[in-house]
Amino acid sequence: MGRNGMRRIETQHFVIRDDKCAMKVGTDALLLGAWTNAAGVQSVVDIGSGSAIVLLMVAQRSASGCALTGIELDPRAAAQGQANADDSPFAAQVVQADALVWLRTEIARNVDLFVCNPPFFRDKPLGPDPTRNMARHDLAMPIETLLRLLPSAMSSRGRFSLVWPDERMQELDKLLTAQNWLTLRRRAVKGHPDAPVFRHLLELAPKSSVSAVPIGPTADEAPFLVEACPRQPGKPPEYSEEYIELLAPYFPQLRR
Repeated sequence: MGRNGMRRIETQHFVIRDDKCAMKVGTDALLLGAWTNAAGVQSVVDIGSGSAIVLLMVAQRSASGCALTGIELDPRAAAQGQANADDSPFAAQVVQADALVWLRTEIARNVDLFVCNPPFFRDKPLGPDPTRNMARHDLAMPIETLLRLLPSAMSSRGRFSLVWPDERMQELDKLLTAQNWLTLRRRAVKGHPDAPVFRHLLELAPKSSVSAVPIGPTADEAPFLVEACPRQPGKPPEYSEEYIELLAPYFPQLRR
């Protein structure tokens, strides 16, 4: 979808290159960027922004003048994310920094919306590439630490959107209860009707936030389907109508 062998992802309003990023653009990032609620926010921070795909997707639906910041630990990915932002219509800044350190600074204050496609592998074998390990495994950014630090960096109406694996959802639910977070929205994701749930999209808020009231469908809603049916060998995917509608503002060719 808008991609070629040169690692160039073309959307309607901007182009993403991710060849220098350990974590390439995939379904998780596209779903998070398109699903995140950007209504009324004046500042957005993307934690672990990589190529800046999620940040720029959210920027497309944000108000004019919204402050857009990406935080990326890997210098090569941060530089490529900034280059992608510079080539886009949006005035976004990508900062090369450890997010857990940055969140403790005075700069990280009064943020309306945090988004994160986090490294969520835990207790899995590490590969030979340390940069890819950092992008995929949560050694450098445990979710429990992130949840503990975010509230002090949020505005009074702050929200946090992320994508999370189904196999660790029970663990996350316990952390949210223990650390006083409320789930505003949650949507399970399946690859196709016959596949198991593999991801969850979540919008969270600290219970102290003025936004801490559920505003949309809960986990009882039917899972979001990426594809309408199992993929046939040698044939292109047949995306679900809901997926097409969600991604069409970025990839209008999906409606053809």
